[in-house]
Amino acid sequence: MANEQTKNNINKQKSPWIWILFIVIIPTCVAVALSIIVLQYAGVNMSEWAKEKAEQIPIVSSYVSTEEEAESEPVDEAMWKKRLANKNEEIDQLNNEIRELEHAIAGLEQDVASFKSADVNEHKQQEQHEELLSSIAQTFNKIDGQQAALIMKNLDNDLAVHILKQLSNDARSRILEAMQPEQAAELTQIFVNID
Repeated sequence: MANEQTKNNINKQKSPWIWILFIVIIPTCVAVALSIIVLQYAGVNMSEWAKEKAEQIPIVSSYVSTEEEAESEPVDEAMWKKRLANKNEEIDQLNNEIRELEHAIAGLEQDVASFKSADVNEHKQQEQHEELLSSIAQTFNKIDGQQAALIMKNLDNDLAVHILKQLSNDARSRILEAMQPEQAAELTQIFVNID
């Protein structure tokens, strides 16, 4: 019996909140929803009216965007689109510069390759020239000093000095001894200045 009375007391305590919910809150929500629907069909812009009223409420106004803010958003979008376009142009310019630099690098690499091949060719020619001088020097080592002096007399002084440079000391002294003193002195002077 005591349990039934406590249940009745608890039900009586809950009942005022339930009555408020069913009698006041739910019918008010239904009435507001029906009013909005009717006004929308009548041509009243309820969303604009609600924004205007919400802008006047201090706390709620910070969450509602104004028309000025709404208009500034496309400007921001336009600004970002412009920035993006500028960045894309910069990227295109930089890509063009990269292509030009790559082309310049390729040209320089070809120049380096041609210089290397020219250097190799020059080196080969110099080696062939040295081999030829060495071969001529070996011939001068074998022939008589008087004959070698007569031959060197008719050679260009630079060539004669290069041949003398390739000879052994004995062959060089033998050839210089057989030459005219003036020519021997001149070749000796050039020989000393080369070293």
